[in-house]
Amino acid sequence: MELHPERAGMCVLWEPDAFDGNDAQFVDAPEHDATGRFMSYWARVGGELVSEPLRDYEDPKLGAWYVTPRTLKKPVIIEPYPYEVGGKTLMLTTIAIPIMDGDKVLGVVTSDFELSALQERIAQLRPMGQGRTELLSPMGMVVASPDAANVGKTRDDDTTRAILAAVAEDKLYSNFQADGNGMVQVYAPLRIGKSDRRFALGVMVPRDLLTAQARSLLELVALVGLLAAASLCAGLWLLLRAMVLEYPDDLSCRYLDTQYMLGSALLVGLIFNPQGEATFYLPEGEWRHLISGEKRCGPGWHKATYDYFSLPLWVNVERGAEWDCLNQEFKR
Repeated sequence: MELHPERAGMCVLWEPDAFDGNDAQFVDAPEHDATGRFMSYWARVGGELVSEPLRDYEDPKLGAWYVTPRTLKKPVIIEPYPYEVGGKTLMLTTIAIPIMDGDKVLGVVTSDFELSALQERIAQLRPMGQGRTELLSPMGMVVASPDAANVGKTRDDDTTRAILAAVAEDKLYSNFQADGNGMVQVYAPLRIGKSDRRFALGVMVPRDLLTAQARSLLELVALVGLLAAASLCAGLWLLLRAMVLEYPDDLSCRYLDTQYMLGSALLVGLIFNPQGEATFYLPEGEWRHLISGEKRCGPGWHKATYDYFSLPLWVNVERGAEWDCLNQEFKR
């Protein structure tokens, strides 16, 4: 306890005669009860450490911190519960771990956490400056909330049931329809240790705040998009060159508007019918189809039929050495 100031209490309780077989010698001894079982419980009250005998540990409800891990034979997190220590009633939640010898339970060790400290931390959180957070137990009890009056109350409405069902499956729950306070909600599963039970950590923020930031983000995206479009247009203008710019002495290229040069070596023709029939002009020189590798010579007009996986893409052999590697990839 001295090494872990965040803990409100710790205990260990062994099954009858499971510790050393001498329970009878410790009946009603200091810090023991009438069973004489080995037990040790230390709690932090008002900054001081207090030791007391354990109580109600066989009660399925009040002693859930002991009965549940002993029955399930696995670590558990106990629903928040009131527990009196040193004359003061504390609201605690407990992590309880069984002491096992093979498949046999020898006892249980626990760590208690007082909810007041967690409540203070949760109440101080302000997501996005105006939001709030809360923590729900696996059974719907409010463990921590900005409104201290809600702590310890159990919710059983449709929304809470939907939240608990989602986090039990390790999923996020989100509701972007504003509630009566104008808040939207997101709840995330919170698993502590190896327990298979999940708390629900909720974040609520004003919808107006989200939409205002979304509008700002949308304006930024639109501006970036416009700049990207302008840059793309400029790049295409530089790349998609009219045929006459590459072949100024070829009179047939002066009025071509159904084909263009992509760079200085690749000629791209267009297809305007569903049959895939294309008519295109090849200037002087040897030309090789980029995909099939077929060779044709210019100058002259040519016809060809292409399927959905091809186009009139012709590379000038003399100029287009840089396209050879791409042509090899198509052949593969």
